[in-house]
Amino acid sequence: MFDDLAYYYHENVVQSFIDYRNICEDGTSGRSRDLRAALTAANALFHLREHLPVIAISRADVERLCPDYALLGDVVNASKHRTLTSNTPHGAPLIANAGDLRERLIFIEYEDEAGTYKYVQKTVVVRLTDGSERNLLDVLTNVLNFW
Repeated sequence: MFDDLAYYYHENVVQSFIDYRNICEDGTSGRSRDLRAALTAANALFHLREHLPVIAISRADVERLCPDYALLGDVVNASKHRTLTSNTPHGAPLIANAGDLRERLIFIEYEDEAGTYKYVQKTVVVRLTDGSERNLLDVLTNVLNFW
């Protein structure tokens, strides 16, 4: 699997993204399953750069080309190290610690002349140091599209 870049990309990177996306849509929540699947996909996407041929692009270069790669790197490193304190290629970390990653259930109720429509959506959100939040699936999608 690790000898062939295209195989690695499809079997590890793309498949872990698809697995997470499917979990987002399956209607089952609990036991941090969405967060675990999101972090598996995030790790695969972030570390793909390290599997590129010898003449590889630096993390800073990728971040300039794909700004969400910077956030993805901080997500992966926070999940690994718990707290981020050191500067990164983009400067101060965009998230402070692993606690900034959370599963969220969104309850939607809409009513019109046809009746009431109810829907529950699951997502993993990232709280940034500036107080804003990002849907991790959006970040993963942007980085996957970049690669």
